[in-house]
Amino acid sequence: MQVRVYGLRRGRPVPVTSVVDSLIQDGSFERLDRHDNREQQVILAIESSDSLALAEYEAAMFLEAQKPRNELRWTPPDGFGATGVFDVLWADLEFLDTDMWDLEEVQLGRRNYLLTFRCLPFARSVDPFTVTGVTSTGTTTTTINDATSATGWSAVGGTFGQSGSEVAVEVEAGTFVDTGSLIYAPASPVDMTSRPYLRVTWRPDGLYANDPGPTVFADGVSLARLATEWLPSGKAVSTFACPDASVDVFRIKSPRMAAIVGTSTTGSFKVDKLEKSDVAPTTTTLRQKVTAVNVPGSARTPVSLSLSHETDALGDVLIYTSPALAAGYVPALSPFATSSGSTEAGNVSGRKWTNLVTFDVPAAMLPRGSFQLVVRSLSGSAIGRTVFTSTANTRLNGVTQAPTLTEVVSVPRTSNTAYRYVNLGSFELPPASVPETSSALVRVTIDTDSSETIDEAWLFYLPDDESAHVSQIQCGTGTPSAGGPASRVWLDSPSVEREYPAAYIGTAEDRADAVSPSGVPSNWDEHRMVAGENLVFAVTPGALDALVSVTGYAAWHTHPADPAA
Repeated sequence: MQVRVYGLRRGRPVPVTSVVDSLIQDGSFERLDRHDNREQQVILAIESSDSLALAEYEAAMFLEAQKPRNELRWTPPDGFGATGVFDVLWADLEFLDTDMWDLEEVQLGRRNYLLTFRCLPFARSVDPFTVTGVTSTGTTTTTINDATSATGWSAVGGTFGQSGSEVAVEVEAGTFVDTGSLIYAPASPVDMTSRPYLRVTWRPDGLYANDPGPTVFADGVSLARLATEWLPSGKAVSTFACPDASVDVFRIKSPRMAAIVGTSTTGSFKVDKLEKSDVAPTTTTLRQKVTAVNVPGSARTPVSLSLSHETDALGDVLIYTSPALAAGYVPALSPFATSSGSTEAGNVSGRKWTNLVTFDVPAAMLPRGSFQLVVRSLSGSAIGRTVFTSTANTRLNGVTQAPTLTEVVSVPRTSNTAYRYVNLGSFELPPASVPETSSALVRVTIDTDSSETIDEAWLFYLPDDESAHVSQIQCGTGTPSAGGPASRVWLDSPSVEREYPAAYIGTAEDRADAVSPSGVPSNWDEHRMVAGENLVFAVTPGALDALVSVTGYAAWHTHPADPAA
């Protein structure tokens, strides 16, 4: 028996696009939404002097083709490239009834077949990956340099300047323009051993950033960015993991900048402060964090996203993923509160407000589009209802601009001892449109008609391209136990093994006691990850500094670039 292979066609992931509504006159804006299945084909010539053997081989091929799930593996012949796995959804076997098939069978003992494989769009690596976020090792942040002096600073790729508490490099706007960098060379090396997170406070001036933030090099090595967060001052803080124990030179490369049409294309990139810290990136407290995970591969892939704590139950968990997080947008509103409220150490925000709270959020920080406003609050009574009135408007130079958006919701009070989440409605922001470089604020006010203690509020960006996802999982409070309060939650994307998303809670790392969450408060969404940097915003009211972990298979166009294989 001989089997010869001819005409192998690998196919391609088929792009699926949609046209975005716009007022453009010529052409149209198209958006790549996803990729559909690929089709691979191969012609097989089977040769034998025994026609029964040919029939048996055909039967074996057809039985294999009818399996509901299968794998097709391709290993490059040179021994260097990694094996790629294609998940086969179905296969079709066609006998090629050519004009001379009978003569070929009589003279050569040959039968020809066309074998078609319908596969998921992307190849995947043979072995799964697991990547984890960072957690804090302490509570200390110290200043490396406060930029109040030009000493030790210089610039490349643009003119250097220093003024007040900032150093600056001149930059040009443009998608393909290589931006300038600020160089800091201290008099003696910076010891990063006990504080491995580098924090850079920066801002654009005259332009706006097209990238998620600056790129930082320590002694020539690019550092992994963990998070970027915009501050009420209009500045941003980008945090990087620095594996080097000692650093002689920091290079901070400006993000690519863009300009408003009709304005100057020249601006500057300014740095206010360099710090080192042992505190992982967080928003207000370690009960709500932005965590970066770097997913291998070159294509979007389904993953299992987990959140865990070694000792404490997680509480009523919120998990949010969106590409917008990479640009510095963070859903939490408490950093932008116009009043300080009062301290409440056990709260997600670390503070609390009674009945009324107002937030002034820089419009430049917010992506343009639809947001869902959610509040975490505690009722003063266990009976009756609470009416929440929420408004949003744009304020420029202290003047309120029309329109003011209003949402009113009435919710029952079920407890006066436990905080709960309340969905306050959807808002298109900013209410009055402003340019990306505007200093305008979006003012969000939450008011109640009764005694409500407000812990935190969030604006979750939910664009219509379905790239953002939010999940709420009730894990319970108290001491974790099997079947009781949970210290772990897993969110599994649909995959070839399971065609729907799933959520589980438990305490065992191997999921030995995992169970689907019960109760009305729990609802979960699909959280897919793109190749490269992904950021996860997680709220864990019951636990400080929970660990984020992502497991899955790296997805590739056709050939895995997997050095570990």
